[in-house]
Amino acid sequence: GGPARSSDEEGDQEDIVTGHDKIDPGRLPAKIFRGATHMVIVFWALGLAMPFSRFKELNSRPLITDVVEEVLDPDGQEHEEEVQAAIGSGPDGLPMLVPYRYILELPALAEPELVSVAWPAPPGLV
Repeated sequence: GGPARSSDEEGDQEDIVTGHDKIDPGRLPAKIFRGATHMVIVFWALGLAMPFSRFKELNSRPLITDVVEEVLDPDGQEHEEEVQAAIGSGPDGLPMLVPYRYILELPALAEPELVSVAWPAPPGLV
């Protein structure tokens, strides 16, 4: 049982303090597991909150940057043109810059117009 004793040259005995009686071997893995569980809970809650909060607005706006491109005129003169571009992805899934001028040049819609449509009824409900 008790602490181990050590004797020096004069015959006095001293206690050897190892600290093994204070070690709880299951405490560290339990703390790690509890911390990881809390982290999963936080990420799960953030995942639930994203579609219903201001996070949705942050994700839906495209990243837009200014790009300077060199353009060659029909008469052979080269000049620089600044274009805004949105960062998107190409058909192969790689990131690419989509010039924003094409998005801004879409024609405006005319005044709204109410269209009356008679949808056909399914034959079984007539």
